[in-house]
Amino acid sequence: MRALDVGVALFFRSIMNSDKTRIQLAIGPLIGILVLLYAFTDLYEHAELVSFDWRFRLRNELFGPPPISPLLGTVDIDNKTLAEEGRYQDWTRDQFADMIRVLSRYGARLIWFDIYMVEPSVRTIDAALLEDRPDLDRADFDALIAQVDFDEKLRQELVRAGNVYLSQTVEVGYGEVPDPANLDVTSRTPDQEDALQTILAQTPRLMVDPKESTLRRGRNFEPPLKILRDAARGFGYAQTIPDVDGTRRRYPLVFQYEEQLFPSIGLLLICDLLEVPVDQVQVWPGEQVHLPGARFPTGETEDVDIPIDSYGNMHVDWVGKWEDTFVHYPHISLVWVERQEILDTLKRKMAADPGLRTPRAIMAALRKEGFDDSDKVKEALLNWSWTRGIEKAVRADGSLEGATFWRAKGKDNPQPKQVALFDQVRRNNLVADLLVRRPGIDLQELAAALPEYGAEEVIESAAFVQSVLVEGRIPAGARPLYYYPFVMYEGKPLRPDDIRGKVLPYGLTGTGTQDLNVTPFQGDYPMVGLYVNVLNTVLQKRYIQRLPLWANAILLLALGTSLSLWAGRLKVITGLLQNAVSMH
Repeated sequence: MRALDVGVALFFRSIMNSDKTRIQLAIGPLIGILVLLYAFTDLYEHAELVSFDWRFRLRNELFGPPPISPLLGTVDIDNKTLAEEGRYQDWTRDQFADMIRVLSRYGARLIWFDIYMVEPSVRTIDAALLEDRPDLDRADFDALIAQVDFDEKLRQELVRAGNVYLSQTVEVGYGEVPDPANLDVTSRTPDQEDALQTILAQTPRLMVDPKESTLRRGRNFEPPLKILRDAARGFGYAQTIPDVDGTRRRYPLVFQYEEQLFPSIGLLLICDLLEVPVDQVQVWPGEQVHLPGARFPTGETEDVDIPIDSYGNMHVDWVGKWEDTFVHYPHISLVWVERQEILDTLKRKMAADPGLRTPRAIMAALRKEGFDDSDKVKEALLNWSWTRGIEKAVRADGSLEGATFWRAKGKDNPQPKQVALFDQVRRNNLVADLLVRRPGIDLQELAAALPEYGAEEVIESAAFVQSVLVEGRIPAGARPLYYYPFVMYEGKPLRPDDIRGKVLPYGLTGTGTQDLNVTPFQGDYPMVGLYVNVLNTVLQKRYIQRLPLWANAILLLALGTSLSLWAGRLKVITGLLQNAVSMH
């Protein structure tokens, strides 16, 4: 007990020692000032950014990711898509037109292309077509050229959809904001002048003198191709601003161009979704972007104030890793969704009307359902015909092998696609028989019952079969049991209704593509996902704002004072502990 008494006495003596306390109180603000000065160094900035990322990850580990709006998702040119459709550099814009048509047909609310389309497409004709037409006249040649005018096809779909935004670029500085008097604005082309008038017709309102504005300045800009931008719902710049360590944490809502503002694509989408006219938006540099009378999808109406820094950047409330957050639709899966819908409609039509047999009658029936792409209808009809024959054969003989089936059709060396077609139909029917006979069977038992197939294949077949079951039975309108590859959404194969009402940025996500960057959660995050994080921050009202300098100064001074007071006492406490330990 003697050692403890001595320790307590020393502790209280240190508190009562007023001279020492006064010295410590004097040292405290000095330490705070030194720490405050350190806060202006690059070393501190890097440390703060690392801490910022760590806090994001810690939040998710302790509490899970923040709420995610069900309205948000992305359409991805991913690895699976590139494997099926070929190199992105070889794509033509009719593929974009097809995607707009699919998304619009299924009720997407807003679509945005994170792809720059600033030059006209090259129109080329297969030489074989010309060789087959030696008597080709000018009219015929123009008709052929029209078939490969992919910009015109895209323009038509943009007009028809009415809900698609495009991207432009703006040349900006990444250092200190330059003196406006010394800005060298590049001379504009007639096309840029035309685009500028469109932008200025819906520019946000800068609420300070343009010459005193601290917003980051834009110089030159490159708008989308005129025939496309005139057909689109709107267009805006799609650039991000990295922090000093190269990580994307913030998003520039506006750039200043001369005395006007260029709205970002993110701000345009926010305004559209919340039904706020862009020209009513107020921008206060270093404070906020004010959206009056915003109407949220939940039904609330209120003013929205998005905090921004002096450059016009908002801090993004990143929700997590790419693969763990939001719904991501591969481009190719949406193409397959449309093909699946055509095939499903064809199955129902054929089951309901056995007399519907001629290709012309079938195509006319599908046109009435809104499917007027003859190539896709012909593909569906061909698949229906082949899979119907396969299904009939495997239902008659459950042990039938693919090689035997195709040999009977005169194909001793069937193509890989034909082999896969047979295997899928056979697997689907085996899975269907088990699910109908044993409704309670779990997926592990199901996979074990069909050891000749991989577990993933069996589970995929089960998901498809379960999606067509009606009261535990396979309806006639679902046969033959064949499906295009699909992605899962909320535990079932993606269906058209899953797309309805969603806001869908569209862009590159494949491994090795140029649009991957570092975020607080991972080092190869596809930047098309930035925009759903920006929108989610606003929809969930989870704004991030750094403390102003004066608040930081007070906190640091208080911290320095506290540290100086406790530093002396720490020796006493250490001595107390040492004495206590020495008693044992």
